[in-house]
Amino acid sequence: RAADIAMQNASVIPSEITHLISVSCTGFSAPGLDIELIDRLNLNPNIQRMQIGFMGCHAALNALSAAQAIVRGEPTATVLVCCVELCSLHFNYGFEPSQLIASALFSDGAGAAIVREGAPSGHQAGWRLHHAASLLLPDTRDEMTWRIGDHGFEMTLSARVPILIESHLRGWCAEWLSEHGVSLDDISLWAIHPGGPKILDASERALNLPSDALRWSRNVLHDHGNLSSATLLHILAQMAADDAHGKCV
Repeated sequence: RAADIAMQNASVIPSEITHLISVSCTGFSAPGLDIELIDRLNLNPNIQRMQIGFMGCHAALNALSAAQAIVRGEPTATVLVCCVELCSLHFNYGFEPSQLIASALFSDGAGAAIVREGAPSGHQAGWRLHHAASLLLPDTRDEMTWRIGDHGFEMTLSARVPILIESHLRGWCAEWLSEHGVSLDDISLWAIHPGGPKILDASERALNLPSDALRWSRNVLHDHGNLSSATLLHILAQMAADDAHGKCV
């Protein structure tokens, strides 16, 4: 359904899709999600496929970057990105506080997007992806973990995560934007992944944002929970539905 909506919004039919990027970190099977999508959407059997797995909540960003690289290398390509997360498959029973938080926070959902080199004549243009970047903070690999245990996936969410975000986000983001001739003041839209309420609060303080700047992120968290990789696509879809314009990070 998510892929169908994305194709309808982009005025694309299944036969036009040349590349499929499927994204999930909540389930493993072979044949995988990509084969399921090809069958259900009636995509070309010779479509080129890529699976991005186990990269967590930021996997949609990696998928969009991969799609961008594809269309830059093949300007006639049309890429379908589809994120599907079924976090409830790994509901962890017990009374460990971190597991209770994870079970309450994460939810099931899917999101999809069409990526291509500009909108064809007569088609409505959507978001334009300019640049992507990421930052790994040293000595933080144990602050957020997701491991396969004896009774499903075991997630740990450290209370330090919001503190780390508040300490590092502004400086890194400002430096990255400046490399592309953009300042924080130039950004009018923020699509921040709602890892949790404290994550959004820390991001708001770090970037000195007005109280309504993260309304789309808060709305998605309130209405759907944390959908892992699919969350970002839901935020962008809400922004588009509200006809939001401007530079977005």
